[in-house]
Amino acid sequence: MQDPFSLSGKRVLVTGSSSGIGRQIAITCSQMGAELVITGRDLERLQATADSLHGEGHLVLRADLSQQEDIDMLAEQADVLNGVVHAAGISRLVPFRLMNKSHLTEIFDSNTFAPLLLTKALLAKKRLAANGSILFIAALSSHSGALATSAYAA
Repeated sequence: MQDPFSLSGKRVLVTGSSSGIGRQIAITCSQMGAELVITGRDLERLQATADSLHGEGHLVLRADLSQQEDIDMLAEQADVLNGVVHAAGISRLVPFRLMNKSHLTEIFDSNTFAPLLLTKALLAKKRLAANGSILFIAALSSHSGALATSAYAA
């Protein structure tokens, strides 16, 4: 019986592979037999991820997804993919009262527009294999401070 979770013979692109969730997804996919295309902005950390991958044939491409030319380069060099995992993104902690439109635009550009534009470029170049999968990951970080006990005293 074939292992339904095997990624043997599959090529998977993981954005944000230089750290966090993207790094672990890349490592786990390689353990399951996938050939990886890993990308991130920090080449040193990206190489550390590459050194942790199992198997052979992996491709390391440094890319900043806020730059259209880097998106185009990924779509050109990724070859045919069986899966894409969009794990790249940024988080900016700022008190709500200090948040402004440029702050929100920066986050939205990185976490929403970039993966959509990369997907569009991959589809335009016919880089997704038949029955390929695309996974968008969004992580929300939070911070909660101490409550002012006098305001909530019973």
